[in-house]
Amino acid sequence: MLVGAVLALTAACVPNAYIHPSGSPKVVDATDQAADADTAAAAAAVRSAAEAPAEAQPAIAHAIDREQRIIAADDPRALAQQAEEVPAAQAISLLLRAIAGYIELNQLDAAQTLAEETRAKQMTARQRQTLQRYEVQLAQAQNNHEHAIELLRRLEESSPSADADAELLLMLANSQQALRRHGAAVETLLRRDELLEQAERIANQQRILTLLGSLDSLALSLLRENPVNNSIDGWVALRETLSIDPLAQRIAAIQRWRTRYGGHPAELVLTQRLLAGSSTHYRHIAVLLPLTSPFGRDAQAFYEGFMAARDEDFTAYRASVSLHDIGEEPALAAAYYRTAVAAGADFVVGPLGRRAVGALLAAAPPELPTLVIGTIPQEKSAPNLYGISLSPEQEASQAAARAFADGHRQAGIFASDSEWGRRVASAFAAEWEARGGTLVDRATFPRNIAEHAQVIRKLLGLNESIARARILEARLGVDMQFTPRRRDDLDFLFLAANAQQARLLAPQIRFFQAHDLAMYATSTVYSGKPDPATDADLDGIIFGDMSWMLEAAIVAQTEAVSGEGEGEGEGAAMQSPVALPTATANGRASSPYHHTERDRLYALGLESYRLIPALDTLRNNRWRRYSGAAMDISVQADGNALRHLAWARFEQGLPRPLSAPGDLSTRVLDLESDLDLDR
Repeated sequence: MLVGAVLALTAACVPNAYIHPSGSPKVVDATDQAADADTAAAAAAVRSAAEAPAEAQPAIAHAIDREQRIIAADDPRALAQQAEEVPAAQAISLLLRAIAGYIELNQLDAAQTLAEETRAKQMTARQRQTLQRYEVQLAQAQNNHEHAIELLRRLEESSPSADADAELLLMLANSQQALRRHGAAVETLLRRDELLEQAERIANQQRILTLLGSLDSLALSLLRENPVNNSIDGWVALRETLSIDPLAQRIAAIQRWRTRYGGHPAELVLTQRLLAGSSTHYRHIAVLLPLTSPFGRDAQAFYEGFMAARDEDFTAYRASVSLHDIGEEPALAAAYYRTAVAAGADFVVGPLGRRAVGALLAAAPPELPTLVIGTIPQEKSAPNLYGISLSPEQEASQAAARAFADGHRQAGIFASDSEWGRRVASAFAAEWEARGGTLVDRATFPRNIAEHAQVIRKLLGLNESIARARILEARLGVDMQFTPRRRDDLDFLFLAANAQQARLLAPQIRFFQAHDLAMYATSTVYSGKPDPATDADLDGIIFGDMSWMLEAAIVAQTEAVSGEGEGEGEGAAMQSPVALPTATANGRASSPYHHTERDRLYALGLESYRLIPALDTLRNNRWRRYSGAAMDISVQADGNALRHLAWARFEQGLPRPLSAPGDLSTRVLDLESDLDLDR
């Protein structure tokens, strides 16, 4: 008869648990493999019982499949009964197995009772250690981790070899982690690491890195002050190194870590991580863009940014890139996609634009990992499909979040009378109301500039003020001198307009008694060209944009204040935009599109290439952000990338950066949006 003693730790608590062919997690107690004479005698008694006629055998449930070598769990109740029928010296082994069986079956009360009864019996030192291990497992199963740690301390004191027992150290780390004593758990796992073979060490070291990632700076300092071994500095440094973004900088930091900590034990898990991560470095990327179409110049800007990132000296990987011009017919996107697959691509970027993305996704789910330059509808989401865009809806929802975080609660919307304006206004309204804000009124401004004043007066409630004055004049029979008053139930206006429209609207809004009314907008309100003289009319408007676009404005603002330029004083600085240097300290590449709206597309292409290796990781860890030179990005569950905007306010015609107050997290709205090239 083969009897397997089963530890009570679940597979989740014991990563290296042996998995039975039957599917049940089993960990064979080492004491079974080195049983003393009493245990051997008990086993002989059980074998004798097994050889008796069937009617004389006790009801012990067990089975042996000689082909698969499946060892079923023993019936603890039957084992306990059998223990009563054998000599006391032989009964202990059966009782210990019964305790283990009860724990495995989660019959904790029965296990507790039997353990207490067994503790009072005479047993060998090895049997007592086995009982103590089971009591630790029982305490952990009962979620009494303080008691489990105390039992482990006693076991270590009673057995000089217990400190060098990898299994006991794993138990200790489990309880420490359950009590959120992550620093202590790290120290325990570092002790355990020295006792393991290579395969087990990789899993152990992965856990060390995970726990280190949960420690704050104070806990890390305490670890370094009282190290359990000389490797702790290297572990903490590796934890910090692996959290560096973007990817290219992280790879460079890993090389520096290896130089400084040569021969460190963590080299094992680091190599494993790099090998696992290498599968996301693609060899051949196909790019599908509408170069010969009305959007060709936009596509060209994206492609140039994409290739600039590919050709950077510090890029962690350099894939082969093939460019496929899909022309001006979006319906052909699927055909060009199949051509790219047939040509051996292992990753596809594109197509670009709402209609082309829709045509591709309508044809069939993507065969390869794919990053479309647009937004993926929720119903088209797929595990290997990602989307990135300059979605105005994303920006509108973040504008709502920003206004709410700034303390506003009653909003008005003033949007362009166009499809684009209606989409942006709807996205803002959805986010605003979801956050608990009140939408007081909304209006659209027509293309006819002459009609703007009439619409603004109505939106601000001035018509009602004038009507009340006329009624009062009629009743009193006198002419009155009065100033119309705007409505007082608006905290702010959300302006869905481009730069040219905003320059016309903002002064009129202020003229009609709304000079103190806050205004928020999307990135379209900024042309991308630092132009203080022209944009002075935008003063006070708060908008979100990528940090890439605001850098030029920051430089221009600095020089305007300092009075640098061809002439003297502030006026000279305002007469001509200030060019950025070809490269900055954060690794920004030189862009041929500086001071134009297409610089956003160039930056989007740049970060798209850098983002590719991290897409899967970001999707599985949605709280993480990719922090690039141009923008910060997280990836949602549906595969859509969310650009986290930087914020600015126009002052003296230049965007002045703002800090981000409160919670600016936004949901990705279920809207069909993309670069909005047909705006």
